Amino acid sequence: MRAALLALMLCFATSPAARAVEPVTSVAEARPAALERLLQALTIATAPTIAGEPIAAAELIQRLYAARDYRPAWTDPETGAALLAAIQASPDDGLAPGDFHRAAVGRLLPEPASAEREVVLTDALARLLYQLYFGKVDPRRLDSNWNFDRPALAGDLIRAVSESLDAGDVEGLIARARLTHPTYQGLRQGLARYRQIAASGGWRTLPSGPTLEGGARGPAVAILRERLMAAGDLNELPMTDRDQLDPPMESAIRRFQARHGLAVDGRVGPATRAALNVPVERRIEQLRANLERARWVLRLDPPDRIDVDIAGFSVERRQAGMVSWQSRAIVGQPFRQTPVFTDEIQYIDFNPTWTVPRSILVKDIIPRIRSNPEYLYQQGFYALDSGGQRVPLELATRAALEGSGFPWTLVQRPGPLNALGRMKFMFPNQFAVYLHDTPSRELFGRPARPFSSGCIRVEDSMGLAELLLAGNPGWDRARIEAVIAGGETRRVYLEQPMPVRLLYRTADVDEDGQVNFRDDIYDRDGPLLAALDQPFRPTFQLRPERLSERAAEGSVLQQ
Repeated sequence: MRAALLALMLCFATSPAARAVEPVTSVAEARPAALERLLQALTIATAPTIAGEPIAAAELIQRLYAARDYRPAWTDPETGAALLAAIQASPDDGLAPGDFHRAAVGRLLPEPASAEREVVLTDALARLLYQLYFGKVDPRRLDSNWNFDRPALAGDLIRAVSESLDAGDVEGLIARARLTHPTYQGLRQGLARYRQIAASGGWRTLPSGPTLEGGARGPAVAILRERLMAAGDLNELPMTDRDQLDPPMESAIRRFQARHGLAVDGRVGPATRAALNVPVERRIEQLRANLERARWVLRLDPPDRIDVDIAGFSVERRQAGMVSWQSRAIVGQPFRQTPVFTDEIQYIDFNPTWTVPRSILVKDIIPRIRSNPEYLYQQGFYALDSGGQRVPLELATRAALEGSGFPWTLVQRPGPLNALGRMKFMFPNQFAVYLHDTPSRELFGRPARPFSSGCIRVEDSMGLAELLLAGNPGWDRARIEAVIAGGETRRVYLEQPMPVRLLYRTADVDEDGQVNFRDDIYDRDGPLLAALDQPFRPTFQLRPERLSERAAEGSVLQQ
């Protein structure tokens, strides 16, 4: 398995310095000797080019043809036509045909067989398989802390590609590289739908004005009706007064609001109006960005896991692809972002203390002391010196008020005022980020919830504790409540650690197949889209420990 993976991931060669390979004399047929000489030249070249095209997969191609005794692979016109059709259809996956030598493939296909033609077509196929399987952009270029596994391939890659070419099954090979995950397929369908909307002229802008609610009339209502119909939130009924906001429109507004993470009230106020007026081109870009994110992570979905949807402000448990539990969540503010990473929840701390991080002490706690000198007393804090000894709160408060330095550590006692609430769910990590309860319940009522300092506050923390401890004998809800009521800090390790993934998605698909959009609260779509629009720069020098040893869903080698 490792050999197959490295064949795809380590055999591509790119370099900023370009040096074209001297062309081998073309022949009526790509005779083995000519092809062998050309490939030997490619594998020692720096950023080789053939027919004006940069060749990324030189070593992979060399191994492929060596295994075939340098027999040509593209002798059947239908096989080449299938490749060109797949390249032209690559925008359906949010990809760019230019990455796959579209112009060169179209130019070379009608020409006589030659070694150069073989190499360009095979490189185009390798590039397409790679992007569909792994994604175009290396996520670590955008996030140096990225720690998700990269999927391995099952079986013999070289043999699978060679056999597919001999069988004329390019379509099947490409289909096996593409994710079949329902989320990916739903995003793909959504992209096609929104592109159809764009091709039809998009939607009109809803003019500014007062809130539109049931019974409202006027030209703005007619525009709203068109807008709701365009994205499928409203199905037009016969004999409907187009200028009146009737009950079916109110229901459609609620559907739109739910799909866009808005307060669901059936009224078009400023927030709903702003979401309605996002251009269709922006929605298309969101779908492209999230198709790429899906390629990064969805092949290795743990069958039972906790997913944190950062942009969607939710936490959910997924079992066998279905949501079995869900809760609203509060995530990091834009200037204290919740990071994207994966880990395992190992234990729960009940009645936790809270040791205040230095950054929060300086930015939040000390300003609160200055506005309310009784703050430390009222919120149940105590101060410790470097030796762990208690410091009088009067001294700590005076130091905060005078700005004379604060060399102590603040700790908040367990209890109803504790910032972590009654429990925290721990997966120790470099970011000191975890899930926890909170006493600030009122914030969960807001549709957008980026209010924390990076950790994830969970509304239904009791439900989360129950499901995590279901595998621990004797730990039911009654026992959890008894431990909390006792007031003592207690750590309980899970019999079965639970995978947890913190994900950032601005477009997603629900279990009904509906496309949902969320605001890009951390402005992460822009850099990803810019990278998607750059020339393809495959990165294959992965550390072995970052590769998953289990075969991924949708492997190009599955038959």
